[in-house]
Amino acid sequence: MARVYVTQEQIKDQLITVTGQDAKHVTAVLRCVVGDSLEVICEGLVYETEIVAIEKGALSAKIVAIPDIQVEQPIEIYLLQGLPKGDKLEWIIQKSVELGVYQILPIAMERSVSLLTAEKGKKKRDRWQAIAMEAGKQCRRNRIPEVVVPQKLEQALQSLPAGCKILTPWEEEAAKGIGAFLQGKPSAVAIIIGPEGGISEKEIDLIRSYGGETVTMGPRILRTETAAIAALTMVGYAWGDLHGEKVGEHGTADK
Repeated sequence: MARVYVTQEQIKDQLITVTGQDAKHVTAVLRCVVGDSLEVICEGLVYETEIVAIEKGALSAKIVAIPDIQVEQPIEIYLLQGLPKGDKLEWIIQKSVELGVYQILPIAMERSVSLLTAEKGKKKRDRWQAIAMEAGKQCRRNRIPEVVVPQKLEQALQSLPAGCKILTPWEEEAAKGIGAFLQGKPSAVAIIIGPEGGISEKEIDLIRSYGGETVTMGPRILRTETAAIAALTMVGYAWGDLHGEKVGEHGTADK
């Protein structure tokens, strides 16, 4: 079934209006016609609809049903990713969305080689958000994660929700493994990944001042992109839905 994403303003009186490139894709590329089914996503809800009218540049679809389809992680996972070199962040965003990340916060860290001006950062953010959108469509997410404009570490830490656990894989940590961190039932977790040069002692002190914990993920030093995906997978397995079982509140598996 064809699928599009809309805003709440596009839904009125059981009718959903689709415009722009989405309407063009549905009608010109997918060749949908009046009477065809269309799946519409808005703010996490899935609407099963039937196309009732097609005009130039727009179409209208009538809501037929609102099925309870749960494909989002039962825990909010925030990825605070130190800006890496080149286009690595594009790959990290794509894979993070597939794994169920809630929000992606690119961070300009002390050892980041890639430094962006405010204007360039906004342009990059637009591209990164488009990549998140395409990845969300491909893996049939009900919600497209937000990619924010690059910011400083403390600004990102201040934006996290109350009660959010903060996980920081760090090559200098030897005493505490990630398994010790993955205890309890939090409603949100933030994963902080350093850039290629790693996370500085000063940044670690800042993270710890916000209640963050440092862990080791093994004896081998992982590339920044590998560390991000490995940590997301571990958190998604422990507290989310990557174990393939039905999950209850805060990631508890329903046996």
